[in-house]
Formats: sequence, structure tokens, C-alpha cells
Amino acid sequence: MWALANYFKHREEWDKLDWSALDKQSRRTAEVIEQVQLASGSTGNLRRGFSALHNNSYAELKILAEIIDAWSAKVLAVCKAEAT
Repeated sequence: MWALANYFKHREEWDKLDWSALDKQSRRTAEVIEQVQLASGSTGNLRRGFSALHNNSYAELKILAEIIDAWSAKVLAVCKAEAT
């Protein structure tokens, strides 16, 4: 989730680059999203990202919001558990 969000936040910076030429921090993000079949120069990255999050209804953003809410609740629970 984090890597997909990071990619979509910065993808305009990546558009003209072969992902192997990214800086170290961006390359880590690329390595994660490549594992779910996103690819440099692909026009299908949004669809692949949605599919990786188990949302094959690309027009239903409510489904994506529900996935994000569930993910963030899990992150919060882990953080609270580690803080105690």
C-alpha cells in the first residue's frame, strides 16, 4: 500500500526514467511495486495497483477507501502493540 501510494504521488517524476535509473529511495519503492507487476512506462499501472489491493472494480473508489481504512487500522494496531 505504502509503495503504491508513493509511486502514484511521484510518478510524474518517474515518467521519463527507466526505473533502474532511480535514486536509492525511489528504487526501493520501484522494487516493491514491480513485485505486483507495475512496470516502467506502462499505462496499466493503476489497474495493476488496484488489482494488487484486491480491487478489480477500477471505477469503485469506495472499495479502495475501505481497503486503505482496513490497512491503516492494522498499521495502527501494530504500532500500538510495539509501543507498549
